[in-house]
Amino acid sequence: MPDVNWDHPPLRKEMAEVLKYWIEKGIDGFRLDAFIYIDVDKDLTEHPEETGPGQDLNENGGNIPYYLSEMNESIKEAGEDVFLVGEATSADAELEQWYTDLENNMVDKIITMQYFPEKEDEKDDAVPGDKQHAPLDLKAFKEVQKAFQAQEDKGAPAPFRTNHDTPPSLPP
Repeated sequence: MPDVNWDHPPLRKEMAEVLKYWIEKGIDGFRLDAFIYIDVDKDLTEHPEETGPGQDLNENGGNIPYYLSEMNESIKEAGEDVFLVGEATSADAELEQWYTDLENNMVDKIITMQYFPEKEDEKDDAVPGDKQHAPLDLKAFKEVQKAFQAQEDKGAPAPFRTNHDTPPSLPP
């Protein structure tokens, strides 16, 4: 995914103009793909001891609330009630609450891959873990669902099992 510099005010202004264009065409909702990566540490140092995707190093940057709130203010200037759903694949219930809290003025709903915990120990070691599914961990699933459903005034979660970033889900 190409990076754009969200720190650059003219970029944010242009993105607001794009949203306003579509609102004027009658669109009343947007999906913000991978928005948790729009603010990354540009001085990110090397972490040779770290393995894996490094999500904890480049997700949920400190400027995201400012960028999303600014986007929402721009939408409100257009006089429209627009629904924003953000893809935050690693968001747990607490992070979902933070992103969707009305006082924070960021997004209306979160799409996350955390709704359906799998039995990771049942994956085939010969296949990369992110290229396969394992059976649903029903005990963990129950706890995860309780946590998401406990979020006040947010309505029901928006659960899904797969998307364009994951392998198709087939019954085990």
